[in-house]
Amino acid sequence: GRSDFQLFILPDKKNTIELKFDFSISAKSGNKAFYPGERYRETDNLHLPDLSKCKNFVQNPSFEGDLTFWADGVTDIKPSPKIDNFWKISTKNPHTGKKSAVYTTAKGFNGPMLCTFPIAVIPGKQYTVSFFAKTDTEKTAISVFVHTAKWGDFPGSKRFRLSREWKRYSLTFTAPNEFLRLCFGDRWWDKGVTDNAHVYLDDVQLENGNKVSNFTQKPLFAYSDTFTKNQCIPENSKDKKINVTIVNTTNTTHTYSVYITIKDVFAKKLLSVKKSFSLDPWSNKTVPIRLNILNKMKGFFRVMMDVADENYGERFYGRFMIYKQIKTKPSLVYAWHFTPLPEQTKYLETFGIWGSLSFTPPDMEYNIKAKFHDKGNELIKILNHHDVASSREK
Repeated sequence: GRSDFQLFILPDKKNTIELKFDFSISAKSGNKAFYPGERYRETDNLHLPDLSKCKNFVQNPSFEGDLTFWADGVTDIKPSPKIDNFWKISTKNPHTGKKSAVYTTAKGFNGPMLCTFPIAVIPGKQYTVSFFAKTDTEKTAISVFVHTAKWGDFPGSKRFRLSREWKRYSLTFTAPNEFLRLCFGDRWWDKGVTDNAHVYLDDVQLENGNKVSNFTQKPLFAYSDTFTKNQCIPENSKDKKINVTIVNTTNTTHTYSVYITIKDVFAKKLLSVKKSFSLDPWSNKTVPIRLNILNKMKGFFRVMMDVADENYGERFYGRFMIYKQIKTKPSLVYAWHFTPLPEQTKYLETFGIWGSLSFTPPDMEYNIKAKFHDKGNELIKILNHHDVASSREK
């Protein structure tokens, strides 16, 4: 299948690639004495939101939490050299609340689609996706594309011509397997017809059945630096911290109790913070969490955010890492699915990273402004799309 996190190894000087597969460690992984290292399967199980009681299955559907729980995906191989960041957050006349997502077009190109995180569904069951959208330019359109756990199984795809006023659009489909992502923007065969047209997206909903109901979302939301470059903290930083943001997604004032816990990969509790405060309608508050107690620690850390108002409560999850800079230059090239932007390249240099992070070997036409090294035998080591190379700021 196809994945946004594929690994590519370029040929050596003799234009050959040699791969060796050794399954001995996997075969013996049940023996703790054999491999006593990090055991994520036992200590750090993946978390998926419980959607069983939700009417709307989409997390952060009105973008009041910025682009948290959203990611780039389903894109053409080569991005436009005209635009650094196709998708951003807009505070200009949203449909609901104070924010919406905005997509900027480039003539002859298509940017990465904006996709939800994977949503668990029931195979064979009908679902309906709906959203509000508008544009500032005539003859501008947006596509919705349903991407599932199996590449090639796309149960829904439709393109909508937009107007200058907010309108609701919908698509009904039948889930072919257990997971899907909802993707918005230009599909890989769609090309922008003009430069700098703006498409605004808000109030996305996925619900059971073949009918559209009134938009709804959770009354509160919380997120940390997990979805920005700020979650990667150098070990020599003098001010180690992460930020946790609480969002009121209602039109009334509420008082919130917040309990933030940080654990290591073995689920050992390292520190906790309690807060209480009120938030006005559609407002948010960012709480800085100082990490001085982790002064000599490195690696991955979990962030658990328990947030409750007078009537509703939920636990949200995040993570961060403390890293040590790479000082040596290994011999292989690991390529990443998306080409980094110029400002991302500067940030990646703090990791001791050299080379290109593109889906294919770089073309100078697209990468010259990013000032890449042109040596083809250096290591690119990257955590994932959201860990170090996402440009999520407005």
